Amino acid sequence: YLVEIVNERVDNSDDDYRIEYSPEELKLECVINGYEFALVHYTSEFYWIGKSLSNCVGGYKNDVKNGFCKIITISKNNQYVAAIELVDDIVYQALAKCNQPLSGDVRMVFGKWKEINKLAIKEEPWGCTHDWLDDINLEGQDFVIESRPYKKSLGEMSWKELVDLEADRIKPRYYQVLGKRLLEDKEFPKISAPSWKQFKNELEYLEYHFPEGYRIYEAAYEGIHEAQEILGNMYLEGCHIPENKLYGEYWKALSMGVSIDNARKILDGKYTKNEKSLQYLKLIDKIKMISPEYGKEAYQRLSDKIFA
Repeated sequence: YLVEIVNERVDNSDDDYRIEYSPEELKLECVINGYEFALVHYTSEFYWIGKSLSNCVGGYKNDVKNGFCKIITISKNNQYVAAIELVDDIVYQALAKCNQPLSGDVRMVFGKWKEINKLAIKEEPWGCTHDWLDDINLEGQDFVIESRPYKKSLGEMSWKELVDLEADRIKPRYYQVLGKRLLEDKEFPKISAPSWKQFKNELEYLEYHFPEGYRIYEAAYEGIHEAQEILGNMYLEGCHIPENKLYGEYWKALSMGVSIDNARKILDGKYTKNEKSLQYLKLIDKIKMISPEYGKEAYQRLSDKIFA
């Protein structure tokens, strides 16, 4: 539960600060036997690292941002498998998912990475060291060491790069960043459907007006709240698709965890005619900014009042 609280607080932060490193520090990045060792380049990455590894690495965001320590992730096939805390040339922690000790191939490649970077393991006050990190026998082991190709973070990508991103690199905050890029971009032409044009369903309507947003539409229909919120904002602001307040509120409600049956009452006009209902929506949107999970719970608890 504590891990969830820490990671949600990191996710709530609206900064996406780029962390700068010296050429010497960047030498820590490499690939050993297919395992990537990478520094954290943007503060927004901390949420997904902590979520993937089920630990509180997100709590180190400000320390890394202020240069007190460095966090290096170990990943394979775009999946995080461990994280390392480094202070100067000393490894303070190196742990796998759920703060478990490194083992198997991950422990072995960590040992090689520590060796080539001439790093030490932190000694505890009582004179002990993390033996399972320090006593790694590399004799007779074969290692293929390569430079790590630079990968842009989500915050560095254009909308086109985000739309074309491989599916296995899509992480939380992806739709938020994609939506932001699409909202910022003014180059897209406004498409208006002729009066005789008929659409089979909403998805066809959306793809006609703004085909570039297909990933947001697909994710919203799959129930991904982040994408549903973006689609709601697109409707409310008339961004790349015709403005429609009813559908905007409908998708915003779904993003907050309202059931489809209750959300459909918005489209029936039972929701927006009630001024008090709109006040509930604004209030719970503010609650969501403080605590996303409590915001969803509040929506569910108040749904009977909202839609009465």
